[in-house]
Amino acid sequence: MYFPRFYATMNVQMFTLTTPRLLLRDLRLEDWEAVHRLHADSDVQRYMLPGQGTERYTRRFVQVSIEHAAQAVRTFFGLALIRREDGVLIGTCVLGATGIRRQGARVGWTLGKAYWGHGYGTETAKALVDYAFGTLGVTQIYGECFTGNIGSRRVMEKAGLTLRPRSLWAEYAAGLRYGDLRPMLIYALDRRAWKPSGVLLSDSGKPPGARLSDSGKASPDQVQ
Repeated sequence: MYFPRFYATMNVQMFTLTTPRLLLRDLRLEDWEAVHRLHADSDVQRYMLPGQGTERYTRRFVQVSIEHAAQAVRTFFGLALIRREDGVLIGTCVLGATGIRRQGARVGWTLGKAYWGHGYGTETAKALVDYAFGTLGVTQIYGECFTGNIGSRRVMEKAGLTLRPRSLWAEYAAGLRYGDLRPMLIYALDRRAWKPSGVLLSDSGKPPGARLSDSGKASPDQVQ
């Protein structure tokens, strides 16, 4: 049986996805301060996992993302969200392989509070979904958020993900996996139900030839 892989030569050419308003690109070391300013906001932290707003976590997140970008076989994309009109870093997003055979993908994103409500989250989510299904050939995509995060729930729904069957036990069990007592919801989308959004521009997905991998280092978690 064939299981797709992420193949990429990130140390040669930076990976990018381009949408009408955003550039999703590999994180750089110098990004960490801008990322930390966004993550340190108390309103942003309400929807993050414990410890994610700290300087230590931000440095680790950026560093691990860079390490994954340099791997010949890639299982994780940690990307900066850059607003194309002015080059401002407005948030981060992740796309990571999941499952025993890494044939699925997990998506997540965090935007600075000043950039909420402008559709950037939806544009990001659609780009990740279209790239994962259209180029990487994954079979399923899922995302998670705390039950009170109405904004991310709407973003996932607009990107085509639907809420998985839920129970109170399942909601708390999802949160406990990350050491958080708050209930979490899981959304998912199967490839068979995917409808391309058309948000990705023609120069997206460089360098070409990426595939999902069944191996690689553990990646940092990011909840929307």
